[in-house]
This record gives sequence, structure tokens and C-alpha cells, in this order.
Amino acid sequence: MKFNFLQKFKSVSTLVLTYLMMISSAPAQDDVDFYSIAQRLVQDAQYNRALTYIKSIPEDADISKARMSLLKGIVFVNTKAFEEGRKELERALLQFKDEELKIPPEVYLYYCQSFFLQGDFTGSLKSLEKYSKELAREPKAQIIRANSLWKLDRKEEAWQIVLKGEENFPNEILFSRQKIVFMMELGLYENAFQLVLQYLVENSAPPQEFLSFAVNFRKAKQEKNSLKLFEVARLRFPRNEMILLEFANSYYEKGKLYRAAEIFEELSRRNTKYVKEASELYRRAGYPMRALALNRKIQDSETKLKQRLAIYIDQSDFELASSMEMELNNLGLGKDQDISYALAYSHFQIGKIQQSKELLRRVTREDLYRKSLALKSLMSACLDGQGACL
Repeated sequence: MKFNFLQKFKSVSTLVLTYLMMISSAPAQDDVDFYSIAQRLVQDAQYNRALTYIKSIPEDADISKARMSLLKGIVFVNTKAFEEGRKELERALLQFKDEELKIPPEVYLYYCQSFFLQGDFTGSLKSLEKYSKELAREPKAQIIRANSLWKLDRKEEAWQIVLKGEENFPNEILFSRQKIVFMMELGLYENAFQLVLQYLVENSAPPQEFLSFAVNFRKAKQEKNSLKLFEVARLRFPRNEMILLEFANSYYEKGKLYRAAEIFEELSRRNTKYVKEASELYRRAGYPMRALALNRKIQDSETKLKQRLAIYIDQSDFELASSMEMELNNLGLGKDQDISYALAYSHFQIGKIQQSKELLRRVTREDLYRKSLALKSLMSACLDGQGACL
């Protein structure tokens, strides 16, 4: 399980930008206010577009140098121009002092995290030491320090940083989360699982956190614990679509198609776009009647008929499958080679040899063509009296 620094990084950039907007006075209005547009794009994490607008800001624009440098630093770092970004952030720190503006600690955090994002973990530690006074009461600074040490394979030091952080910041949940991350990376999955349950319940965690941990246990091949977390999440957030989707996906990956189908059926009661998936999973799980019941609710006629044809063939109900030809043709599906072969096979099974031959003439796709040759061979044997017709 990897610590999602990019997500935390963006949250810091949002705080910095909010502060930046609070202290800003509106720049002189030209035809286009490129600076304000760039600010809004950064808030939406559209950094490449923001960079385009920054380049369009006139050099003589009536904008604080500190604000301008800070905005550039945020954008450069998030577009992976790390060196250039840090230069702008360093420039901003000096300019904040020159303009007698209070520097929020998030600016220092942003600067230190930029080293981590670049993969320069030693640089990250050095920058944290450089601004240790300014970041003394910032829990996130300790998280950056712990992760940097961990990446440098100084795991014992990293673990001690986290334990100390818990003592110094008893109300800060970052450290509990980080302990879980480290435990999972060490392969201590059962210990991590117990801590996850405690962490999620005690902190009234949002559905995104349940989802994140459950998915990460699944990625670590800890399917049992992953499914347990999904079940807990499902009970706490019964209407959360993403949790149910990932829960179904977990069962699907384990080959438990019926359980996945049940969850998709639950989803389909709230959103009809999931009816198709529920029906298909029941079909593949070997429950044709439930598949047909849901198939009737599919609104798209083409999707409905294709799936219904597959269900009939699965059931060896070739009479019903064969009878669908006109309906399929009316929707323009007669040119679909998969449909043509399926109907040809169904016709053959009920003795409609000529209709089957006509349909097989449409089949040219390599994978289906080989099957069609085998079917034609059976027909010839049947007609010659050398093999069973049905």
C-alpha cells in the first residue's frame, strides 16, 4: 500500500491557494484577467492549462510579486518542473517577508513535499531540517519526514517518527493511517487489518477511506480482509455506488459471479444502467431465469436482444433462439457476425439446415470462420447420412 502523497500534496496546494486569494487585491482589469483564471484552474488541479495562462500574464501586471511567485511555484511543481518550481517558492518566501505578509506553514510544506515528489528523499529531509522551526507544530511535516526515511530504508527511524507523532499530536489521525501503511508494506496484514477497523470506526471515516483500504488489501492479495472491509463499508454506506461497484468487482475477480451479480442487481434498483451487468453476471453464473428476468428491464433494445439470444443458447433453447432472427434483423443486427453465427448454430440444432447455410455465408471473421467450417462439416455429414443431424 503506497501513501498517496500526490493527493495530500494537492490538499496543501489548495490551502496555499486559498490563503493566496484571501490576501490578494484584485489586479488591474485588462481585457482578460489571466491571473484570476490561472488561480481558478489551479483550484481545479488543471495545472497545464494554468501554466498557459500564467505565461500570458503581462510583466507589468499590478500583482504582488509574492503572490505571483507562489502561484508559479505551485504550477511548476505540479507539472513536474521541480527545480523551477522550488526556485519560485524560495523567491515567494523572500517576497512574503519583503511585503510584510504572514507566511502560512503550508508554503513550507509545499516546498518540502516537492523534493519527495521528485524522488529526492534526502533533499526532502534537508528541507524539513532547514524549516524545522516554521514546521515544528505541523503534523504533516512529520509524515513527510517519516515517508522520506522509509524510502531511504531507514524504517526504524520512520516508525519512531510516527509513534512520536501520535504522542505529540494525539488528536491527529494522520499518524494512525501512516502506521497502517507501514504495516502493510512490511507484510503485517493481520495487524494492519485490526488497526484499520479501529481507525475507521473511531474516526467516523468517510466512504473514500473504507474504499481505499479495502482496495489496497485486495491489491496485496489479502482478499479475505478486503471483502470484510467492503462488507463493513456496505453496511455503513448502503447507498454508496462506488463501494458497491468495487465490492462487486472483488467478487468478480475471485470468480464468484453469483455474488457479484447480486450486488449489481442491488445497484440496478437505483440506477437502471447496471441492469445489463447484473443480467450478464447471472447468465455467466448459470442462473438463466434470473438473467432473463433482468434482461426484460434493459432499455436498450440491441443490448437486450443480444443478451437474450446468448441466454437461450446457454439453455440449449434453440427454438427460441432461432425464432429471434426476424427481430434481430429488424434492428439491423443481421450483419453482426457473432449474431449470424449464433443464429446459424441455433438453426442447425433444430434442423433448419438451409437457413443455417445462408447465415454462415456472412461469416468471414477468422475466429468465427473456423467455427463455421466445423459447423458446415457437421451439416454435410448430416445430409449424407454419415452423422447425427441433431
